[in-house]
Amino acid sequence: MTDTLHQRKKKMMGRGIGVGIVAIIMGIYMYSRSEKPREEFESVTGTITYLDKSYGPYKNAKTRFLKIEGYDKVFSIFVGHDPGDFSPKSEQIDKLAVGDVVAVYHSGTPMQRKTDPELDKGIQFLEKNGVLYYEKAIRTNTSPIFLSHWGSSLLCFHL
Repeated sequence: MTDTLHQRKKKMMGRGIGVGIVAIIMGIYMYSRSEKPREEFESVTGTITYLDKSYGPYKNAKTRFLKIEGYDKVFSIFVGHDPGDFSPKSEQIDKLAVGDVVAVYHSGTPMQRKTDPELDKGIQFLEKNGVLYYEKAIRTNTSPIFLSHWGSSLLCFHL
């Protein structure tokens, strides 16, 4: 019976170490991504062909949907400013119009591409004539730091 208990403890310790390592790696990845400069994102420049608060089955007062000529997906841009929202740092999307030429800097993740194949939710910056019209909220580094510390605690606890 003690062997079984010892084996279960050993198995749990291995899982804890694995989860701790994954948490640390995710925290580092999230932190590095939050500090990424504009030039390192994918970019597309083109004429706006669609701009509205809804797109097909998608409708949300806090979201704008923007289609650019020559890009196959529609950008989903969060513009909420209510308490608790991850409000954008800079947002003037409603000053844009169909026909404007803009440059969009974005980063869609593979998971995001699978969940919404027709939407690109990875928009980080949007410019028109060199003027910034949208900048995604500077993601606070609280989550990545918490995740890394939690992973470190797990490692310390299980080693």
